[in-house]
Amino acid sequence: MIEGVDYLGIGKPGAGSDCIEGLVPETIVSSVYSKEIALVRAASSSPADVRKSAKNSLKAKLFNAMKDAKLDESEFADFKKIFAALNKGLKKS
Repeated sequence: MIEGVDYLGIGKPGAGSDCIEGLVPETIVSSVYSKEIALVRAASSSPADVRKSAKNSLKAKLFNAMKDAKLDESEFADFKKIFAALNKGLKKS
């Protein structure tokens, strides 16, 4: 399989950024995480079920914050790259 042809890696290099949440602008991450201290702590908790639940809750809160955000175009640049690659791939099929 060839990256960019058969599959598309989403995220940025680095701890905590290597998945789609890594594309969320820092302003949103900071806002959500500062309001959800208990969830952030639970996301690094040792019981797997607690950790998974907290991570899923944080993902939902990040998504909702993204929907409500008034961000400039540059803050969505990473998402635009992915959308462009997906559109290009869909046009080939």
